[in-house]
Amino acid sequence: MKGLKTYFTYLHRNKLFTLVNVAGLGISLMFVLLIANMVVRQLTVGSDIKDIEHIYVLSNEEYSASNYLVGERLANRYPEMADWCAVNAEAYKSGSYAVIDNRKTSLEIYCVKDNFLRFFGYSLLSGNPEQALVDAHSIVLTESAARKLFGEEPAEGKMLRLSADKKEMYTVTGVIKDFENSVIPDEVEAIVPFDYVDFVNWGSSMHNPDMNNMGGTAILVRFPQGVNPDQKAADMLSFLKTFSWGYQHDLFREAFWMPLKDVCFSEIMSPQLRQYNPVKVWIFLVAGILILLMAIFNYVSMCVAQVSYRAKEMATRRLLGSSARSIFWRLLGESALFTTGAFLLALLLAKAVEPTACDLLQTRLDIWDDLNAITLLIYLIGIVLLSLLAGVVPAVLLSHYHPLDVVKGTFRRKTKAVYLRALYVVQSGLT
Repeated sequence: MKGLKTYFTYLHRNKLFTLVNVAGLGISLMFVLLIANMVVRQLTVGSDIKDIEHIYVLSNEEYSASNYLVGERLANRYPEMADWCAVNAEAYKSGSYAVIDNRKTSLEIYCVKDNFLRFFGYSLLSGNPEQALVDAHSIVLTESAARKLFGEEPAEGKMLRLSADKKEMYTVTGVIKDFENSVIPDEVEAIVPFDYVDFVNWGSSMHNPDMNNMGGTAILVRFPQGVNPDQKAADMLSFLKTFSWGYQHDLFREAFWMPLKDVCFSEIMSPQLRQYNPVKVWIFLVAGILILLMAIFNYVSMCVAQVSYRAKEMATRRLLGSSARSIFWRLLGESALFTTGAFLLALLLAKAVEPTACDLLQTRLDIWDDLNAITLLIYLIGIVLLSLLAGVVPAVLLSHYHPLDVVKGTFRRKTKAVYLRALYVVQSGLT
């Protein structure tokens, strides 16, 4: 730190320069961190699901959705469907609530086939995953929902009433981790057996042979490795036309299996599963890159504008025996210190504005929870690269000149006439 005393003195004497640079770089990096977090999350949706590459969703040209009984009939007809599951989100975002001791608490409910936990490979924090959804009046809560309903008390075994079913009590049979960056919507708080659909929408019920609602349930199938799920697509289409009114009345003309990993960015709607606009992801990705480049060029241009103020110090160091190489690495070190400070500020700012960013981007972000060894390594590499990009121009300018140029004034004139103009042209082009 002693070797950086003159650098801190320089920053202290140029307070406005320091403030503008720190704020500018910090705020720019804040946007970059938020956008990067959003992009990475969207590109890794479903990473929590076992064998997601072998799971497909029954789709047509309009929806990746169908009816529970369609899945049942297809499973009976096609033995290559190794395992299948059904999820229904009609109780989700519909104002559902739980009643405990006459106290109503909002609860986002997701109706699923009883093999849901095994099919997706989810484990429970408490409870037996093989038995958790077998009983029609069982319920599995997410960790945050269990805390919301029962505080710090163990939730397993507790009883509650659900708003759509006015008669029966439901028993908490398990607690699962919150859904995070999954194909299952993040806001889902409770999983109940598919029987609960009877109270939400009879048209989607598995007990309704008329199958009135052909878009309320997602049918998911795991096919064995090596099996082409669409090999019998033509036969499946013909079969659907024999009993599904949607195909009988030509509302749907296609039937195929969409890979679950493609559902998130698909243009075909999937009301039961998480989706996001891929165009929005690419727009924000490009915007983040441009913001980062503009921040770097802004920092570089301001440093070049101020470089003549450091020229006398570096000229003195050269005359006292310092080499051009030592000056170069010293300035890069100062750049790394400044960039690290701006990055830490950006990290704090990003966390502070995270709730607002979630609303604007319409997705969940979590800067802190996404920190891991790989993320920290990427951040470290990013800081190093940013320090090099931001510091190399001032470092080259101040280390590769003759000290007498400072006395003559030619260094200052050349800096303003050539380097600053070139940087301004690049900045203007970026803008």
